[in-house]
Amino acid sequence: MSFPYLLARLGTLNIEHLQLDAKTVEALKRRGSVTISDLVVEIGRERYPTREGADAVVALDRLA
Repeated sequence: MSFPYLLARLGTLNIEHLQLDAKTVEALKRRGSVTISDLVVEIGRERYPTREGADAVVALDRLA
């Protein structure tokens, strides 16, 4: 599966697919990130890095 294929379908994939720990997933959901595409938008807005944001970037890098 290619990365462009994944990018085209990010809107339907939940953040649980990134295999983050439960506390990180819960913190990201409280910030409104339910899907991976929500997460990408949220990380793009983040002005001050948070632990869950940094963990998400690592997980997205692994996905890529």
